[in-house]
Amino acid sequence: MIHQLIEDCLAAFDVDCRLLCEHHYPTVHNRGMKENHLGKALARRLCHQLMKLDINAETQEKRSDPAFAHPVYMVSYEGHEIWIVAQQMLSANHHCRETLIEELNLIELQMEHVNQQHILIIADHWFDRSRASKQLPAWWIGELPNNLQAYYNEGIRLQASPDSLRSNLKHRFGWREINTDLRHPLLKVNTDLPIHRYMLLSAHIDLSRC
Repeated sequence: MIHQLIEDCLAAFDVDCRLLCEHHYPTVHNRGMKENHLGKALARRLCHQLMKLDINAETQEKRSDPAFAHPVYMVSYEGHEIWIVAQQMLSANHHCRETLIEELNLIELQMEHVNQQHILIIADHWFDRSRASKQLPAWWIGELPNNLQAYYNEGIRLQASPDSLRSNLKHRFGWREINTDLRHPLLKVNTDLPIHRYMLLSAHIDLSRC
């Protein structure tokens, strides 16, 4: 159930993202979406999906904890805890990726002993000309996307990555149950085709199976 819940949540979040972009156009289209918008909107969407199932959930914002560098939320219900971490990837370089890994380490240290623990990562990125940016999709999902031509048509020449988010998490934490995805929620005005230059990156880590 939890995997379908998160899949439905992320699909609905595409629409939420488009609405956020309409209201915060300069921020989103110049540097990406603010992290607090990403995290709070996703936590709200997850709670809404649970309400559809007649499940009441509680949301806690962990931003007040000085240890966290990015907005972190925890949605809890019926013995489940879903930690949401949001990151605005202004750069796709090694430091930016390592910051995300360190954030996950802090989350693991704060987790309580419940059976159903999950982490949901949401990040966004506007492609630039750097090698790190071109390698980011392959690093995130572990391979180059199938639709390379769609990126090429927008002047984006993706490159393979020597490592991946999955391999980093497996080496650092021993986590194995990781589902990653790339999303392009923004649409071109006249054609409703996705804008590949803007990318949402999501990852679901099921710690109950790790």
